[in-house]
Amino acid sequence: MRQDRFSQRLEEICAYFESYPQRVFSKPEITGLLLALQPEWSLPRRMTTDVFLLRMSEKTPLMHVPVAFPRRTHNYWTWGEVDPLDLLMHLDSRCFASHLTAAEFHGLTNSPSESLYINIEQPKGSDTDASLEQYRIDAAFKRPPRVSNTFGELDGKRVYLLNGKNTNQYGVETLEHKDSKGERTYKLKVTNLERTLIDMTVRPQYSGGVDGCLEAFKNAALRLSVPKLCDALARIGHVYPYHQSVGFYMEASGRYGANDLRLLKEFPQEFDFYLDNQIEDPHYVPEWRLHVPSRFTNLGH
Repeated sequence: MRQDRFSQRLEEICAYFESYPQRVFSKPEITGLLLALQPEWSLPRRMTTDVFLLRMSEKTPLMHVPVAFPRRTHNYWTWGEVDPLDLLMHLDSRCFASHLTAAEFHGLTNSPSESLYINIEQPKGSDTDASLEQYRIDAAFKRPPRVSNTFGELDGKRVYLLNGKNTNQYGVETLEHKDSKGERTYKLKVTNLERTLIDMTVRPQYSGGVDGCLEAFKNAALRLSVPKLCDALARIGHVYPYHQSVGFYMEASGRYGANDLRLLKEFPQEFDFYLDNQIEDPHYVPEWRLHVPSRFTNLGH
């Protein structure tokens, strides 16, 4: 039986995708490739993107991978299996890996997470800067923490899409990252070490809890630039005094010297603060003006 043109050129088409540096494609990107290469591949003009994708998914490693979120399902096609982070970097040009996902990338965790955290910062001017008063702080941290309800499932993991404070992506780097098999690299946007530790401190619910934050500060000790960390705290400029929490984590880890802690103590301590929301059995640490879980009381000493 005579083969159609698609079958005749299938080997050439596969070779093209195999050599293409990108492994994740949106439907518009597939359409663009098809329009550009239809003449070279001698494919009939009547072959639509949908027909091409159907034929490719039947005969080649190109596969459909939907990522469903509450308000929208993102549809992608991948050439073979790819790392989830490789795919998620295509959700939006502004997105980057943060919190516990960034912590894993930097080797700050001792066990893999069942969730992935992708951040798309709020637009400029969307932050609300209410005046900071003690009663407001007390009331805010007696309530449960806000948790994003924008999440989906991918490769057996829950994917959270976060909308963090606008920092103009301060401390976000674009790095070459090897896939899980070590066979190829892709570009990953991820918060650097200092920004990651700050983000974890601000949102422990996305970071393995306060215990996960403490673990991260322990594991970062030999690589962390404390002056760079302090500079990041000042530049990001959170309204709440998270520097008190950062200083406490460093001291509680027992892995930072007096000079490192002194840099954190140079920040003003004008309010009592909280390591987390709704702390059970809290203990007050006067040195950092901080309420912490009582199990943390004797750490670092």
